Amino acid sequence: MYKKLFSYMIFICILVVTLGGCTNGTSSSSDTTQSAASVNTTVNTTASTTSVNTTAENTTEDTTEAPKAETVDIVDMAGRTVKVPTEVNKVVPYTPRAHVLIFTLNPDKLAAWNYKLTDEEKKYINSKYHDLPMIGGSGDVSFNLEEAAKINPEVIVYSGSIDDKAKEDVEKLQSQLNIPVVMVSTKLMDLPEIYDILGKACGDAERGEKLSTYCKDSLKYFEDKGNTISDDKKVRVYYAEGAEGLESEPQSAERISALIKVGAKNVVEAGPNEGSGKMQISFEQLAAWNPDVILIGTDKGQESEFYKTIFDDENWKTLSAVENKQVIVTPFGPFNWFDRPYSVNRILGGYWLGKALYPEVYTEYDLKDKMKEFYKEFYWYDLTDEECDVLLKSALY
Repeated sequence: MYKKLFSYMIFICILVVTLGGCTNGTSSSSDTTQSAASVNTTVNTTASTTSVNTTAENTTEDTTEAPKAETVDIVDMAGRTVKVPTEVNKVVPYTPRAHVLIFTLNPDKLAAWNYKLTDEEKKYINSKYHDLPMIGGSGDVSFNLEEAAKINPEVIVYSGSIDDKAKEDVEKLQSQLNIPVVMVSTKLMDLPEIYDILGKACGDAERGEKLSTYCKDSLKYFEDKGNTISDDKKVRVYYAEGAEGLESEPQSAERISALIKVGAKNVVEAGPNEGSGKMQISFEQLAAWNPDVILIGTDKGQESEFYKTIFDDENWKTLSAVENKQVIVTPFGPFNWFDRPYSVNRILGGYWLGKALYPEVYTEYDLKDKMKEFYKEFYWYDLTDEECDVLLKSALY
């Protein structure tokens, strides 16, 4: 009996120990699970909070920057849609009219000149731009495709006639170089649009808009003043070009548009055919016109030899303009104020012609102040009073 009782007691002890071990094991497992659950809860809570916060941020303001477009579409003045890079550092001009536009927009992006600058031009241009590559495209020197490829600009600017032939040539150029070419016109009245387009194409939209506004306001001023001058009061002007002064432009020529805009009348009313440019004039025809004023053109700042002799020439002395000393020479520096290259420089030419031809009409500004304003705004140059006097030598009666 005692044996049975002893055996039973041993069994009970073993059972208790076994059950206790199982209970402890379960508790340990439960604690471990709870601890892991606690960690997971913390992590999940944090993640959940982060997720909620991110969603909230996205709802109010997306701080993630969208990828920047690599190109922008520009519709040029020929109606062509041209893809240009969003970042532009080098721009090449196809014509001298274009190098004036690019220089005035942002000289640091001008990558070449169309001809070698003369000493007279360099006077009013910062020296760091004097020795840019000469790429051609002026006079008898063709545009140098190899030089353009070597420079590898982001954009090429064409400023010239907008017609089917020009568009065909530009498309060919663009295809050959695989560089976008933006076309703008040469018309004086298009300058506001020209600067708007080039500002966007060259990555200088704000600057382009500023120059566009200046041109728009100036052209409106010329138009308003010109409209106050009746036909019988219009000054009759002969624009003398060439070594002997017997070449000129007809009324319809874009080159003399500043003259017409300020209210003057060109005595050369028409050319031999539509679209005529520079044409030969006989002295007999000129004498028959007998202009009130003779305006002598200059080329790249070279002093006019013709002007030096006009007052002593027996033929020219018979003209009323010469007899009355009503002969003026177009100012030059850094570019001709009236013509060649006929670009934005003609805006300043308008202010000069207004004062020269109609001082009693164009009374709202001082010419020297206007010169200083224009040179600073467009040519990045601070003119002195002495330089103003030099520029206006022979340009006023």
